[in-house]
Amino acid sequence: MKNKNVVPYVVLSGLLIISFLWGYGQYNKNRQYNIYLENQYQRMFADMVVNLEDIQSNLAKTIVSSTSNEKVMLLSDISNLSYDAQEKLCQLPVAGSQLLKTQKFLSQIGDLSKALAQKNLNGRILSTEELNVLEELHNYSNEITKELIVAQRYMEDNGVSLYGMNREINKELGATKVNTDNFAYMDERIQQYPTLIYDGPFSEHIGDRNFQVTGKEISKDMAIEKAKSFFNYRKAKVERVEDIKYMNEKSYLVVLNNNGNRISSAITKKGGHVIWMLSNEEGLKKKFSREEAIKKAKDFLDTKGIKNMATTYYMEYDNQVVVNFAYEQDKVIIYPDLIKVKISLENGNVLGYESQGYLFNHKNRDLNKEGLIGEKQAISRLSSRGVVESSRLTVIPTDAYGEKLCYELKVTYKKDTFLIYINALTGMEEKILQVIVKDDGVLVL
Repeated sequence: MKNKNVVPYVVLSGLLIISFLWGYGQYNKNRQYNIYLENQYQRMFADMVVNLEDIQSNLAKTIVSSTSNEKVMLLSDISNLSYDAQEKLCQLPVAGSQLLKTQKFLSQIGDLSKALAQKNLNGRILSTEELNVLEELHNYSNEITKELIVAQRYMEDNGVSLYGMNREINKELGATKVNTDNFAYMDERIQQYPTLIYDGPFSEHIGDRNFQVTGKEISKDMAIEKAKSFFNYRKAKVERVEDIKYMNEKSYLVVLNNNGNRISSAITKKGGHVIWMLSNEEGLKKKFSREEAIKKAKDFLDTKGIKNMATTYYMEYDNQVVVNFAYEQDKVIIYPDLIKVKISLENGNVLGYESQGYLFNHKNRDLNKEGLIGEKQAISRLSSRGVVESSRLTVIPTDAYGEKLCYELKVTYKKDTFLIYINALTGMEEKILQVIVKDDGVLVL
């Protein structure tokens, strides 16, 4: 009888131990994931501070520089740094309304710097008024940098995490509120900048930039169902669902576990559109060919109702293939409407998906071909030393998310291959890229 009385206690104790171990395992997984996200945010924040410091320094150098060549290099560098800083700023877990003016300000710096660099290349010197504008930009970028450094030091001294800010941003916690005030003050100072001095061609486009998504707002349960069905992981267990803001879009982060493989995805609250997905599943053996994987990626998009996507480039590594697709309208390749799909060469599963470019840019465009230069006229603008292999009309993205209709001319010179983009309206060369064909794929640099 005594042994029978002991059995329930032994079983209960065993269950308690198992529950404790399971709970501790979940806690440890959550902790590791939180640390990973925090490291990502901190890296982006630190990189953005460095970008702003470099912008400030290069603006000062441009003002005092006396040579045209040096100004061109400095202004080009400023343009690239400003767009890079803006991209990182958009990904930080801070309310978009607090940083709208700062985003626009960075876009203006990038647009202006690029325009002035082109002016110097054409042999024209900067006017006194333009130098005064650069000086004002330098002063305001100095203010931004100071506020960023203050915010950075505050977080370090008080143990405030950017990931914590992301989770508590709507709860108005004391530490988070103080921290985000640095960003709000920074944006308030930027509002004093006279924007009409230079309102770049795409500045408002950047400031108001949002995903082109439609539909009703979905719940967390609907987001889970979307993640499971979209990637065919219906039996996967749910590890976590969180509210996040991705590139100014209110979204859900859904983390699933499918037989030990973690699948993370971001899904917009508005309409339930999948922004990205990534699985940590590894390809151990190669059982599918590259061509089969590319077809599987295309079939995957077709089954999701994403039609008229043309394969552009691909890259193979670790028994996986990443395929780039661009939207095709009226036989014109629309490069801004980009989707990437990663396929396992072991089992053909979809291991990754990214539709950020597509969600930002996709729409039916007015591709009026009247008034365009002809293909022969576009080819005539090239150097006589290259051989034209093919030609097609494309829409390419420009700095600050503008677009231009161009002829894409595939040109070979000796053993090298290039893509040269000639503006279909003006005949000007807009861009030149080198195509690198390797055993593991095609890269464009």
